Amino acid sequence: MLSLRSSLSLPVSIAAILLGAGACTGPDDDAYDLVILGGRVMDPETGRDEVANVGIMGDRIALITSETIQGARTIDATGLMVAPGFIDILSSIRSQRKAHLDKAADGVTTAIGLHGGPLDVAGYVARQEAARPVVNYAATVDHRDVREAAGATDLYAPALPEQIPVMKELARQAIRDGAVGVGFGLNYSPGASYEETFAMFEVAGEEGGMVALHARYKGNVFPLTMSLATMEVIAMAAATGAQAQLIHLISSTVGSAPLSIDLIEALRLIVLQFFSGHLLSIIP
Repeated sequence: MLSLRSSLSLPVSIAAILLGAGACTGPDDDAYDLVILGGRVMDPETGRDEVANVGIMGDRIALITSETIQGARTIDATGLMVAPGFIDILSSIRSQRKAHLDKAADGVTTAIGLHGGPLDVAGYVARQEAARPVVNYAATVDHRDVREAAGATDLYAPALPEQIPVMKELARQAIRDGAVGVGFGLNYSPGASYEETFAMFEVAGEEGGMVALHARYKGNVFPLTMSLATMEVIAMAAATGAQAQLIHLISSTVGSAPLSIDLIEALRLIVLQFFSGHLLSIIP
């Protein structure tokens, strides 16, 4: 359950699609440590899509060019795709080497379990490391595990007022131990109160973590719609400063999706305007 800051090893990773490509060793004094030749180089961020050669020095991509380049080690990527490593944000990767190799074979270099990892962060890391991981990994701490450890064992009943401070400290410690935030399955713990949910948002905001939510409502039958669930998330994120990720927005409900998207886009615009100084006058 490494934090992304500590677990990412390459600023730009080459997708593991190239794992099966043939490699050979060239002269030690060539210009680059590694050269990837003739692959279809694709980068969604910049829109690059061309057959090119890639030169790597140490852990950084030094050059992308159509010109001939040489390196101490060469990979022939003809007919293959070269891309930044893919990030799977909803992958509770098993602590098995095969699970890591399967992800790498799909081009995934970072797998993040936003649905929630265990409360025992150290144990989770130990199990992953024992599997000799080949991809970066991270996870949130599961809200349901936190509430159960605090004594709120009934998923259909809210945590008691005296249990909420305990939940906050358990979540805080998990984040400090390496969890990237708090993961919710609110529709799987329908008794979770707004108060305990807000407390988890508070901890995430205070600790620089995030919250990821399988939202409270999935239907499109008024009033318990995904739109209402989105309003809950937006209000709590705005009040606490926690970064929020709504999971399964479209697949959960089609009918409420347009309003939910409008709400999210409106908040994003407000945040952008705030950071550019446009809304400073209305912020208390």
